Amino acid sequence: MNPIGVTILAGLGATILLAHRRGALIALMASVVYLTEAQAIDVMEVRLTAVRLLEVAGIARVIWRHEFPVAKLNPIDHAVLMVYGYTTLVFLTRSDAGHAQVLGWMVDSMFCYVIFRAWLKNVDDLRWFLQAFVFVLV
Repeated sequence: MNPIGVTILAGLGATILLAHRRGALIALMASVVYLTEAQAIDVMEVRLTAVRLLEVAGIARVIWRHEFPVAKLNPIDHAVLMVYGYTTLVFLTRSDAGHAQVLGWMVDSMFCYVIFRAWLKNVDDLRWFLQAFVFVLV
């Protein structure tokens, strides 16, 4: 990871942990747009990309601030999480290689779902996010 990547990671991480949920959402999406897959730390077999580290920061914030109570999961939430778990389980039982990578993809998917579900509370939040994301892209 180079110094520019570390600086961007630190700034976006602080924003995710400390900003309002809308600001944190934009920071997470900015990381997806502006941090490359090369910005990563390899720990044994696991490749911890900068985006994955920010996902961990996001899920830590959601848990720490109680932004998404697990007791209020609706049937769609259960279905989405079960589908990711099931497809990962099927891959792991049928394949001999790449288990750490597939588990990482499952965790990424589940973390992102929970984060977005926690931070996008209603349709107005979604509209705001889509309008603000245009500026992140430009």
